[in-house]
Amino acid sequence: MIKLGLLGVGKMGQNHLKNIVSLPCYELSFIYDYNDELCAKLAREYDTKASLDLDSDLASVDAIIIVTPTFTHDEYIKKVSKAIKNIFVEKPLCDSFEKCQEIMLLEQNLGLNIAVGFIERFNPALKELQNELKKLDSNTHELRFTRTSLASSRITDVDVITDLMIHDIDLALYLNGDAQVLFANGVIQNDTINLATATLKHENGIISHIHASRITHKNERKISVSADEAHFECDLLAKELNVFKNAKNELVQAKEANALKDELVAFSALCTGQKSNKLADAKSATKAMKIATDITKMIKEQK
Repeated sequence: MIKLGLLGVGKMGQNHLKNIVSLPCYELSFIYDYNDELCAKLAREYDTKASLDLDSDLASVDAIIIVTPTFTHDEYIKKVSKAIKNIFVEKPLCDSFEKCQEIMLLEQNLGLNIAVGFIERFNPALKELQNELKKLDSNTHELRFTRTSLASSRITDVDVITDLMIHDIDLALYLNGDAQVLFANGVIQNDTINLATATLKHENGIISHIHASRITHKNERKISVSADEAHFECDLLAKELNVFKNAKNELVQAKEANALKDELVAFSALCTGQKSNKLADAKSATKAMKIATDITKMIKEQK
C-alpha cells in the first residue's frame, strides 16, 4: 500500500480525493490546501489528516499528487522533490515551456518518477479507436480534434490552449509522434486566447487539425480519423466510436470505465517501478507544452 499525500482540494482535487480513498493500493496520509477551513472539513469527511506543516508531513509518504493552480506546479514539484520521488501533477505540467524544461531536467537529475494528468489517454473510447487503427492495412492521413466547453469560473489562470487544447495536443503526439506547428489562428478576448485552431504535421507525415474553444454553449470532445480504407469518429464524451468502412457504419460502444481511477492505478504501478507509456511523463508533457507555446506565439503575432 502506497502512503499518499494530496496537495489541493478544489473541484478537481476533490475528484482525486473520492477516487483515492476507494483504491486499495493507496493509504491517504494527509491532504493539504491553502484553504484551511475546506481542508479541515474534507479531512473530517474522509477520515484523514489536514496538513498544517507540509514540510514535516512529506516525510510520512511515498508519493504526492499535486492538484493546485497551474502557476504553482513548478514550485510544489521542487518543494516535494526534496523528500519524495513519486510525483503526480495534474495537466499541464507547468504554465510555461521553460518551466516544463526545468522540471524535466530536475526529474532526470534526481531520478524522479513524474506523471502528468492527461486523463484522455485513459478514455475507453480512445482505446477502441486505437484498436481499430491497429487493424488497418492502409495509411492514416489526417486527424481532427475538436474540444469545446463554456469557460469555467474556477479556471482563471490559463487560456484555452493550456486549459483545453493541451489535451488534444498530447493525444496528437501520443498517437502519431513528434510534430511541428504549420498554422495557428485564434480569437483573443481581454488579452486571453479563448478560441484556437492549429494544424500540426507529424514526422510520420500525418496531419493533425486541432480546434478548441471556450466561446461556446456546447460541450464537445471528438476525434475524427481519415484513412485509405476507413473513417472513424470518436466521441470522448459519449464514449463511443463510429466506424465508416465499405459503405457501412458500425457503432462501437466503449466499456464503462472510470478514467481518473485507471490513471491513479497506473500511477500506483509507476510508484512500484512499473512504467507505461499510457501514463504521460514529464518529457511528453514538455513536448506538448512546446507545441502549445508555438501555437500561442503564432496567434498573438497575428493580433
